[in-house]
Amino acid sequence: MMHYRDWTAVQVREWIEEAAKTTSRLSGRVGPKKEPGNAMPEIVREAWKDAAPNNTPDRIIPSARALACMEAVWGWINALQREEERRLLYDWSAAKALGKGSLARVIEQSEYAERTFSRAVNRVCQRIADSLNRKQEVRLTM
Repeated sequence: MMHYRDWTAVQVREWIEEAAKTTSRLSGRVGPKKEPGNAMPEIVREAWKDAAPNNTPDRIIPSARALACMEAVWGWINALQREEERRLLYDWSAAKALGKGSLARVIEQSEYAERTFSRAVNRVCQRIADSLNRKQEVRLTM
């Protein structure tokens, strides 16, 4: 049984961060998977495979729930009327998904100081939370 609970700005921020992480896990490829070509002669390639450990990172495939939440979150952001607010949240969330260095670069490129930037993000997240509360949209909880 689902119960309605009020949304908060903190919860909206968490959902936006998770949506950005889910987006970063999606493959950028279109079409069938193709192994990259290699101009190395076969003998050298085999010796290289034996000498070098397998350093390919394992890709985490997002769950269906994560994809559904991601789509819902991007819908919230796209429903914002002001382009500056949409751009602020998209830039902030992408930087959060990439790490601290990226966030520092985004803040540096914006017209805000770090604290003002954080307040602007909170203000927009609170606006989204207020909108969700008006609609009484139910949160999926585990």
